[in-house]
Amino acid sequence: KLFAYDIDPSMVDLTKARTANLDVLVSERDIFTHGFDEAVDAVMLFNILHCDEPTRLLQIASHAAPHVLVTHWIAGTT
Repeated sequence: KLFAYDIDPSMVDLTKARTANLDVLVSERDIFTHGFDEAVDAVMLFNILHCDEPTRLLQIASHAAPHVLVTHWIAGTT
């Protein structure tokens, strides 16, 4: 199973549309409030430097899974 969480409803809608034919469970979720309620093998975090508490988010993720993968990119022309 693949779970996709986002705090932004518009991103949740976009992700649901893009993964409609895949086995992805997409939902709006505030990880700071609700954490991860599923046992997972890994957590992938994207662009967390934009959130108010990136270190806390890493800590929450590290308690949810043995592997945490993080990537950050700057939007622009490549």
